[in-house]
This record gives sequence, C-alpha cells and structure tokens, in this order.
Amino acid sequence: MKTKILVLLVFKTMFSYGQVQPPRLQTDMIGGVGVSYETWKAKNDKVTELAVPLTFLYPFSPKLSLYAITSPVISTLNAGENYGLNGLSDVKWGGHYLAFGDRMLFTFGMNLPTGKHALETQEYSVASILALPAFNFRVPSLGQGLDVQLGVSSAQEFGDWIVGYGATYLMKGGFKPFKGFDEDYNPGDEITLTAGADRKTVLIGKEMQIRGDVLYTMYSNDTWGGANVFKSGNRILVQFMSTFKHKSLDLGVFVRERMKGKNKTGSGKVFETERRNSNANQFEIQGWGYYPYSRTIRLKGVVDVKLYSDSDYSTGGATLFGLGGGGQLKVSPKLAFHGDLRIYFGSIKSGAEKVGTTGVKLFGGFEYTL
Repeated sequence: MKTKILVLLVFKTMFSYGQVQPPRLQTDMIGGVGVSYETWKAKNDKVTELAVPLTFLYPFSPKLSLYAITSPVISTLNAGENYGLNGLSDVKWGGHYLAFGDRMLFTFGMNLPTGKHALETQEYSVASILALPAFNFRVPSLGQGLDVQLGVSSAQEFGDWIVGYGATYLMKGGFKPFKGFDEDYNPGDEITLTAGADRKTVLIGKEMQIRGDVLYTMYSNDTWGGANVFKSGNRILVQFMSTFKHKSLDLGVFVRERMKGKNKTGSGKVFETERRNSNANQFEIQGWGYYPYSRTIRLKGVVDVKLYSDSDYSTGGATLFGLGGGGQLKVSPKLAFHGDLRIYFGSIKSGAEKVGTTGVKLFGGFEYTL
C-alpha cells in the first residue's frame, strides 16, 4: 500500500505545482537556495522580479516529512513611471504523514503572514501584474493572511491501474490588502476534491508511465469588513502526464486545462452572479527531455505553450510559446546545482487590446543533502 500512496503523492504534487521532477515521499534532509530572475515586456511596459527562494525538507521519520519555503523578493514595474514592491514573502510550511498501516496519507500546512501585504497604491500596481497567471512568476504574491490546510488521500489497485482519491480543506485568513485601511479582507475558504489514476502501458512501441487527475475546487464567499464582496466560480482542473525513454533520453509531456464558472460580486445585500463569465479557460502543454551528458551532468530541454482563451468579456486571453534548457550538475555526493533558462514570446490581452509580449525566466540554485 505504501507504493500506492507514494504514486498518489507524486502525481498530486507534480500536477499541483507543474514540476518536472517529482519529490519523493521519503528523502534525505535537504536544504536549497537559489536565485530566480524573471522579466516580461508588453509594449513599453516592463515588469521584473528577482527572488531568492529558500527551501528546507526534513524527514522527521519514515512516515512523517516536513518542509518550509520562503523567499526575499525585489520587483519593479516600468509603466511610464517606475514602481517597486520589495520584501520577504510569507513562510509556507507543512508536511505529510502516513497512517493506518500506510493506507492513508494526511497532509497539512500553514501560510504564516510574515510577508508584505498592506500595500501602498504604487506597490499594488506591481502586485497586480505579478499575479497574472500567464506570467507564472515564481513568487506571485508577497503576503496574505494566516492560512491552514488539511487533507487526506488514499489509493487502490484496479487491475493494472492505481487509482487515487482525496480531499483538501484550505481555511483562508484575513489580511489588510491596502495600507491605511482598518478592515480586513477575508478570502473565501476552499475545498478541493481530487481523483487520479496511474499505470504503465506500451504505446507506439515504447513503455510509458501515464498519469492523470481531475481536481474540483469550491470556494466560499470573500468578505470585507464582514460584508460579502466576491465569490470565485468553482474550478475544474484536468491534468495528464506521460514519461518514457527514447534511447538515452528521458522524455515527458504534461497537459493541463483549467475551467472556472461565473463569479459572484457585489457589496452588502447586492451580491449576484455575474451576467457573463469573467474567467477564461487556460490550456497549457509542456514537453521536456533529459540527456545524461556524463555521470555528473544531465542536460535538459523544455518546450512550454500557454493558450488562454478570452473571457466572455473579451479579456484575459494569452498565447505564449516558450523554449529553454538547462541541466543538473552533481558537484559532490551531497551538493547539486540546478539551472534553467527559458525565453517566451507571444501576446497577452489584459484589457481590450491584444499586445505582443516577450519574457525571460532564469533560475540557478544549489541543493544540499545534509
């Protein structure tokens, strides 16, 4: 049963965060530090984020692992005038625990409001760009409230398939989004139901590992000063991944589709479903390959495509194509270096006008096994 739980954790974690290399359930104690530089330009506007992500993974026991993540951030926006947003992000910590004879996987986590959230007007201008899904910044938000997450998952075998299922509850805490405001903004809580499947098969003459899952998320009302102001439409997330070998190459493809229903907006007693859906569908596909250049070096190539449709209000669309590469260098038995460079081009539609955009993502970091 432990193998089934391991597989469930792998594709849940990978699909949730879009990582190429899935983390293991049981691992050594690991500390990581890196530098991330991301910049996007649309017309004459340019936004840049420099982040130093810090991670720590601690295997407390064979059944319990803990993690912690945070990042100092320096970000700027040049849109005719220069704006900045700098500070430390919230600290996210949590873990997972195997129980009941390794038949159940319990997950838990907290978002500690150590980051910057009470923003001035100029800082909010930067924050609104960093939060755009198409740009996928490594640190899209510096700070919110105290969040608490609890989840449970399990898995069973059905013939050649391993089928997983689970549920997660995320309690969102209130915070002050604007400097000088006394009342807290409290985002709605979230409940996510997950079902997924995993198996090995042979396609086009190659042995493949295929994984897929569906996540359905329901949101409660956002409140400001105790009054209902917003309710996000429920979301369906469908994801698929396949990994296989071709000669000495390790290859993979990942596909994701996000769909959301209509929001509710208003203030006080006027709180109604919007007439047209302001949420657009978001389709993404990514392919990658690893080549073992030597015993200590693995080279990587990546193709990343994002196709976001317009909402019913003809806004929010994006078409982005990304190409990149990088690699992994094993410096010593305990120290490894990871590098990644991606260049993007295409168009984005934040308002009524579609404009051309280019982007660069550069990351380099060290991972040390303690």
